[in-house]
Amino acid sequence: MSRLGSRPLFDAEFHAVLAALERHARRVMRSDRAGGGEVPRRGLSGTIFHDYRDYSPGDDPRRIDWNVYGRLGDLVIKLFEAEARFRLHVIVDTSPSMDVAGRSSRGWLAKRLAGGLAHLGLHVFEGARLVITPGRDDANARMLTGKPHLPSCLQRLESAEVHQGSMAETLGALPAGFASRDATLILSDLFDLEDLERSLRRIGRRTRRIVCVQILDPIDLAPERDGWRRVRDVETGRQRLIRLSSELRDACAEALREHEQQVSALCRRYGARRLLLDTASPFERAMLRVLEALA
Repeated sequence: MSRLGSRPLFDAEFHAVLAALERHARRVMRSDRAGGGEVPRRGLSGTIFHDYRDYSPGDDPRRIDWNVYGRLGDLVIKLFEAEARFRLHVIVDTSPSMDVAGRSSRGWLAKRLAGGLAHLGLHVFEGARLVITPGRDDANARMLTGKPHLPSCLQRLESAEVHQGSMAETLGALPAGFASRDATLILSDLFDLEDLERSLRRIGRRTRRIVCVQILDPIDLAPERDGWRRVRDVETGRQRLIRLSSELRDACAEALREHEQQVSALCRRYGARRLLLDTASPFERAMLRVLEALA
């Protein structure tokens, strides 16, 4: 049975892992700044004011601009240039190949990782955009800041259904330059090379970092033993009875190696990093590897 149907996406383990990873995520943000070091405190020399954002419960009260509050009655915090440029754009693939009629854990892990990244984007970094693709959800266009937005992000992921369509078309509906100077992650099996290339072209080279997280099941990496199997094309719905032999397994393994080489070549062309994750990996380890790819 797929874990998608037998286990909650966002259980107690999920929240415990994310709480433990917040410190590691802060190190990622610090190491990304030129010269490293802590976030400059308000009022210290050498800081460059970037923008305001609304105060959210959980923000450090010391960062509130009390002058603005005194004039306008609005609670806002100051962002400095070093702080304002680590936002996450999390693109999660919900196309049919990620689910395979409930028998694959690819979609389950992609959503769980997306929830974890949204948590870090809202708790540690300066914001997160959650893009669920394919689809034209208006929520895809929103850059969110502050912890109170996390429940709605997790709810969107829990209710996301399988959809036919193109990731590139979904990204095309977002504002031009939506990922400029920010970090972007694609969570997908990356089986559609044409769609991947169009998506990377859409994201553009001005983004700070692109990480393509390729999520595969163990059976994708090592097909099961010999025997007759009924297979179904998840895109067309057509079924066929085949005999899985050692020769066919070898051919599948070779085809996967060629596909991975093509994915890696595309990522290099567009300045992206490729990270391969097995759905059998523990969630904490998978999140750590994603954070390491961001660093």
